[in-house]
This record gives sequence, structure tokens and C-alpha cells, in this order.
Amino acid sequence: IFARGAIKAAIWLAGKPPGRYAMDDVLGLPRT
Repeated sequence: IFARGAIKAAIWLAGKPPGRYAMDDVLGLPRT
């Protein structure tokens, strides 16, 4: 399960500009 999430996050991150991202960004959750 962890590996699947890590792969999804890596695919999402590919092509994004350098910066700090949280899992909220990957999952599309609002920041609180």
C-alpha cells in the first residue's frame, strides 16, 4: 500500500517546479 502511494506521488510530482509539497497537494485536499 505504501509503495502504491509513493508511486502515485512520484508521478504527480514529475514535471512540477521545485518546491515544497505536502501529501495534501498530491491528494487534492484543502490546506488547513
